[in-house]
Amino acid sequence: MIDQKSFLYLELECKDGKTYIKDCYAKSPLKIAKSLYLDDSGEAFIFIMNPSGGLLQNDNYDIKINLSSKSEAFITTQSATKIYKMREKEAYLKESFHLGKNALLEYFPDPYIPFAGSKFRTETDIKIEKGATLFMGEIIFPGRFERGETFLYDYFERKTKIFYENKLIFYDNVALRPENNLNNICIFEKYSFYGQLICTSEKIDRTLSDKIHFILQNCNSVKASSSLFHDIGIIVRMLGFNNLDINETIQKIWTILRNTLLNRPALKIRKY
Repeated sequence: MIDQKSFLYLELECKDGKTYIKDCYAKSPLKIAKSLYLDDSGEAFIFIMNPSGGLLQNDNYDIKINLSSKSEAFITTQSATKIYKMREKEAYLKESFHLGKNALLEYFPDPYIPFAGSKFRTETDIKIEKGATLFMGEIIFPGRFERGETFLYDYFERKTKIFYENKLIFYDNVALRPENNLNNICIFEKYSFYGQLICTSEKIDRTLSDKIHFILQNCNSVKASSSLFHDIGIIVRMLGFNNLDINETIQKIWTILRNTLLNRPALKIRKY
């Protein structure tokens, strides 16, 4: 059995108000495209690419990204992460981010699509220094939905840890195992798509958290709620019947938070 170990190391630095790639090293199949700039803020727009088409049994990916002081980046993926059927061993992804003082990271990978019989585990560690801001969103499909695949994967596990000034402020463990009947009323109920948005900033307060929660109650296309953590973080969780409704809600809340916390409009992103 072949072990596919791949890694990506990326270091970003801000110079004269513009973020650029200071250092990058990657082992196939992971790689990045040249950074783009979508507005005059100096924020770098970066694609993480994987031309292999998806994750296979025994794949082991390690992504480390460091943003130095005042650097800003929007990072996304080239396409959805397809997780293929695995007979024995799992696929594993480790992500590590470090946000220096007053840095900004907006991390919005395309959705995860776990195929029938797939086994996937991922861990994300984020270390944040004073003044830094984080936006991180993700969507998990129930499977190849259009082919009638719903919750036929073996398991999908995600652990997320956020440290602020070296103190753990957020720990989340999403463990989805269809054998435990994900359609029961305590998990997905009648829904099948899951999405979440995490934001951290020293400008966040209870008033903003309550505002987001109220807005979500009027989103009829999804079932969603928000929670305040450690007085500087908001997590929004949502369930829906399709990817479009989940993505639309994430974009809506991200736009509001971006305007409030950064005094900037949402970026106009066009991938396809």
